[in-house]
Order: sequence, then structure tokens, then C-alpha cells
Amino acid sequence: MELVLILLYTSICIVIFKIFRIPVNQWSLSTAVLGGIVGIALLLIGMAYNHPFSANARIYFSVTPVYAGVRGRVIDVPVKANVPLKAGDVLFQIDPRPYQLIRIGALVEMRGGTGYPPYWSRPPSVRAPVANAAPVEAPKEARRRLRRSCG
Repeated sequence: MELVLILLYTSICIVIFKIFRIPVNQWSLSTAVLGGIVGIALLLIGMAYNHPFSANARIYFSVTPVYAGVRGRVIDVPVKANVPLKAGDVLFQIDPRPYQLIRIGALVEMRGGTGYPPYWSRPPSVRAPVANAAPVEAPKEARRRLRRSCG
């Protein structure tokens, strides 16, 4: 861009020297050159000063938010970048273990169990009296929790 400005200024100076028949001597030539340097420098400084700038730039792009119906840890993302998707494609998989444990616990409680295995099936280090076990919920409460956890 600077080269274009210098060539444009040079051509304007040549035209002015030819049209107005200004004698080319050391003073007229040095005045034209210094005037051109100052003029182009001021033009470039003004352009740089007025150039848009931001310390906190903002980038705008189109985003489609994806929300899962449940909370959990994402264990797999089987989609590839820049590949179109169809309706029903799996975007990510959530770890099902916490929900399976809640469901199994609710089913056991609904059937009237405590949720613990029988006393003799536990390892010897854990065989303690079951007096500290949590009280068994009423079957209605267990059914309500099961419905809530399974959706």
C-alpha cells in the first residue's frame, strides 16, 4: 500500500512540475520529496490510529446447544468433526452405572429387601451385625423413587 501511495505521489509531482513548468532544482525537488514523506507518513499514521481495535475481541459464530435429559459423566463421543448428522444419531453417551444402581436399589427396596446381600454372602471383614442398616422404606416410597429415576 505504501508503494502505491509513493507511486501516486510521484506521478502527481511529475504532472504538477510539467503543467506549471516549475524549474527542477535542488530546492524544488527537495521540497517535493520532503512534502511527500511528511504527507504519506501522516496519512499512514492517521490510518493506523483510526484502524478498528479491541482489547477484548468478540467472535460470533453459530452454535446449536445440545442438552441431555439427565445429568452424568460423558464417556463417549462417537461423532466425527465436520461430518453431517441425521436425526436419531448418537451424539454422546452418558455413564449409565449411577442410574443402574439407583434402579436396582429401588427394585430391591420395592420387593421388601434391605438392599444388602444376605449376611453370610458378605466377606468376613464386613460381617457385622446389621443393626446399623438403614431402615427399609415403605414400598410406595420405593416405587415413587423408581419412577422418578427411570424417567
